[in-house]
Amino acid sequence: MSVDITISYILRFLLVFVFVRAVLHKLGSYSHFNAQLSSYRLLPDPLLPAFSCFLILVEVFLAFSLLVTDWLYPSFIAAAVLALYAGAMSINLIQDRDDLDCGCGGPSEFGQRVSWALVFRNGVLAFFALATAWPITSRSLSVVDITTVVLASIAVICIYAGIEQAIANQYRQTQYFALKTKDHRGAVE
Repeated sequence: MSVDITISYILRFLLVFVFVRAVLHKLGSYSHFNAQLSSYRLLPDPLLPAFSCFLILVEVFLAFSLLVTDWLYPSFIAAAVLALYAGAMSINLIQDRDDLDCGCGGPSEFGQRVSWALVFRNGVLAFFALATAWPITSRSLSVVDITTVVLASIAVICIYAGIEQAIANQYRQTQYFALKTKDHRGAVE
């Protein structure tokens, strides 16, 4: 089974976007990232600083190396990292610890809670990462192909961002209605 080179590039650009965004969030608030990592309770506290640095370095590596189509290791590493994140969320969801901020969007007033939707999202992204390791059609890219890759990558990234926002809004809407209900109960009429 082979994948058209344009599809491979579109998937690679999506994954690069995901990892660049993740690195920027982690570096933007490193202490918040460490707190989120600690809240998962999957590693002993003394290992957290080293592991968080390791994750950031791996994501930086992936953000650049996924663009090299002849090198398959980044595809497998990206799939493993995404599966690791999905596994960490799954373990906590199975333990009824769904109150954790997944860490997907960096610090915010209304964080994004771990959910089965995020586990599924990471599974799909891991599949996409594996798909970039499949053999690609050997042909040169034409101007039309390059235009297709650029425009389709932008569209796929926008669709991904929209899905991310919809998942985040589920929790935010719940928080909003809880606050609104609390305000109405305490209001003097």
